[in-house]
Amino acid sequence: MKLSLALASLISAALAVDTFQATPFLTSSNSQFGGGIEGAGVDRAGNIYAVNFNGQSASTGQVSPSQSLLYRDTGSALFNGIRFHIDSSGKEEAFVADATGHRVVRLTNRNASGVFQNSAVLCQDAGILQPNDIAIAHSTGRIFMSGMNYQATDVIGNGDLWTCDSSGKATKLGVFYRTNGIEVSPDEKTLYLSEAANKDWAVVSNIIYAFDLDAKAGTVTNKRVFADFGKLDNTASTDIDGMRTDTQGNLYVARNGIGKVAKLSPSGQLLAYITTPGHTSVTNLEFGGAAGTDLYIVGACADNTSKGCVSVYKGSAVGTAFSKLQGAGPITSSTSAAAVTTSTAATTALPATSTSPASSTRPANTSSPITSTTATGSGTTCDAAMQGKFQCTNAGSSPQYSVCNNGTWLQQSCAGGTVCKQSGSSIYCDWA
Repeated sequence: MKLSLALASLISAALAVDTFQATPFLTSSNSQFGGGIEGAGVDRAGNIYAVNFNGQSASTGQVSPSQSLLYRDTGSALFNGIRFHIDSSGKEEAFVADATGHRVVRLTNRNASGVFQNSAVLCQDAGILQPNDIAIAHSTGRIFMSGMNYQATDVIGNGDLWTCDSSGKATKLGVFYRTNGIEVSPDEKTLYLSEAANKDWAVVSNIIYAFDLDAKAGTVTNKRVFADFGKLDNTASTDIDGMRTDTQGNLYVARNGIGKVAKLSPSGQLLAYITTPGHTSVTNLEFGGAAGTDLYIVGACADNTSKGCVSVYKGSAVGTAFSKLQGAGPITSSTSAAAVTTSTAATTALPATSTSPASSTRPANTSSPITSTTATGSGTTCDAAMQGKFQCTNAGSSPQYSVCNNGTWLQQSCAGGTVCKQSGSSIYCDWA
């Protein structure tokens, strides 16, 4: 049984945890997504995407800033997860999980309308239970996959964990009870994986495990309990669904059935809840928007479960996926998917992976909570005209840059050993 919203609210009050409310973004009256909306993902421009566009299981679409088709498969796919990545040549690609095809599809060759023109199977194995959701280590392009076989009473093996490297080799990493939410930490040293268990159709356990991760080799070790919702807030009977991190290492967890997202600290402490008016179904989430600080939360609409609803919570935390995509290539200040820019430096082919700056892919960036109304070193005021735009602090010599977000410059930084470089109205992180 699912906990009622009233009971969940009482638990929240008893634990004295802050609760924030998201704002409806897509409702049953204007959504072009079906009730199977899932797998939220973000591209380099900050646009948000999800599966089940037009209610079709083999179709993915853009959620924000406007609704449109991203990719439609010609077969009988059941897409359930989306992640974007910048390849070694600086071009944007996407990976989509096909739960019935036991595969991950790679999308490439994006046109001016933002639609991917080419697709190919990145990896596929009949032994993969689904995959349900996917996570990515941006430094290596390695994919991690969860999956489940939903049964009345779970046994070990009803859930699994797989990885797929950039060459397409799929490797099984372990078996569990049902697995679902999956995410990589900002430093790519930890993998998070949710596990749930049923007994006589009743959900009796919902846990998140943390593993030490080797993102290059694709191995996980040191399995440990990161969060047990039975002990954390007495919601063991509510399934964990999608999970995402911000650049500070906080983990945001979709609680499917009680209309909320739980925010956990890097140590597993419950920090806050974000509620989602209009949909108690919360299947997935992702940070997007011009500054990567808007948390989009998706799920079936409460008043019409055949429609997919989306809520948005506008905060100050920057999403890890958005941040990684900025550091991997040029950043566009536009909010349009078709306006993602490139530059000569950004499209130069680079080797796939390495630990040395001389031969590695473009570096990821990190963020800092330091904010100001004027971009450091530029004297430019963050006003309506500058919303969503980026400024290098000292182009070519400093890793620092700022992004204008609702009247405040949010200071961020490229990875160590790299600097921020300007390319017209765009910026990118490159080796010093």
